[in-house]
Amino acid sequence: MRSADCSGGPTRRSPKKQFAPDSCVAGLLIIDDDGQTRLELDGYFPSKHGPMTPMMRGGQLIDKDIQGVLRTSNKRVLLTGLIGNGGQFTASGMSYERYIAGLCLVADGFAKPPATRAFKEIIVPLTGFEEWLRLASIKVTSSKRMVSVKYKRPKDAVYPTADGKLSIHFESAEDSSGPVFGMALSLKQTASAVLRFRKPLALKDLIAQYKLLEDLLLMLTGSDHTLDWPWIAAGKIAQYRLYFPKPGSKAASPPPKAHECITNFMQLRERFGEIWSDWKKKREAFGPGFYLYLGTRRGVRLYIENRFINLVFGLEAFHRRKYPPTGETKLDEKIKRIVAQVSLAKDQKWLADVLERAKDQPPLGQRLYETLREVPLGLDETRLRSFCEVCGKLRNDISHFGGQRHNETPYNDFILDLESKGQALATLYQALLLYEIGIDARIIKAWMFDGFGSLPIKYHFVKAHLLDKSLLDPQQ
Repeated sequence: MRSADCSGGPTRRSPKKQFAPDSCVAGLLIIDDDGQTRLELDGYFPSKHGPMTPMMRGGQLIDKDIQGVLRTSNKRVLLTGLIGNGGQFTASGMSYERYIAGLCLVADGFAKPPATRAFKEIIVPLTGFEEWLRLASIKVTSSKRMVSVKYKRPKDAVYPTADGKLSIHFESAEDSSGPVFGMALSLKQTASAVLRFRKPLALKDLIAQYKLLEDLLLMLTGSDHTLDWPWIAAGKIAQYRLYFPKPGSKAASPPPKAHECITNFMQLRERFGEIWSDWKKKREAFGPGFYLYLGTRRGVRLYIENRFINLVFGLEAFHRRKYPPTGETKLDEKIKRIVAQVSLAKDQKWLADVLERAKDQPPLGQRLYETLREVPLGLDETRLRSFCEVCGKLRNDISHFGGQRHNETPYNDFILDLESKGQALATLYQALLLYEIGIDARIIKAWMFDGFGSLPIKYHFVKAHLLDKSLLDPQQ
């Protein structure tokens, strides 16, 4: 959580020989870890309603922005997308009001917040992803009398894109105890992703690009660790730190370790620009086929049944987008012949609707199989088909009967079995999306069957009958 005393008011010019406009009011600015920004004033802004202002603005959208100055750092702040958050009106004490901001921009120094709200560049620190980046440029040698540290900054990775350029910029952060009597020194390698666009983008579009990058790193690392807050640039000098509400927090998920990552940047460096472009294109093309998987991540806690059916819904949507029906089928012709034999128009309409819903072919299990078999993982085709048919039946039972169609097993046993199948399905779903955006099948197979995290994957695959249980025998 970040908090700071600030002084601000609705954006307007200050009178000559005056530091701030008459509407300037001191207050407390709080930015939570999830980007929620709140402003609590020590008074209230001038209004025709006077001290009643907090009561009038509670829960309402405010059509003005608030600009302020932080007391300790002298940085400028711009709050936009304001909603009144109540306050207090009293005749015997202090009247004050509160706000919630949709977006918060913080500028270094005394740079004025931009008036156009359009930017060509967003800079995203990759703090926490150093081990995925495989940064290893610091060399330390020591002897009895000397310790030597050498750092060679890696060459930036630059990728042209359809709308501009993506760069991975490598740098270092140094910290010493003092320039004269230095007793401690720390040196850390860092990096940031820089997205530069040919045309200026509005803030909402920049945030969308930031979220696309965050989701891609989730897929490539297998970690829900969130990105740090970005910087946005309007020119070569002026930069603004951008805060906005988003799910998840750094505290909820630690940075990914090298041995835990599905991929690493060195594996992907030559093709990372293509992967980024394909990720954006496929997210747009497949829509819920991507979103529904991502919706089960970022530390979102779901009931086992809910998570399972979301995974199946997502794969079903993926199949519909990738394999859309082509032209009129023989079944469509048959439906027309049957409907034509009905005399009443209203009955024709009713029957046509019923038959249209009934023709959902092929069955769900087969569609799941057709989708997941595209990834060359070396799984037995018969086992994969059987697994997909079982998942299709389970989804239908949960959707239409609230769980088991027949109470053949205790509910707890049913949930434990569904959990293993859900874990296996989620792994196959992630492998599908990785393969779709261009990740080599050898990298995916190494993660699933040979990597540090492969044991729980194989365990759930065995429980779901995708693999033989002999693979878990320590003697093998």
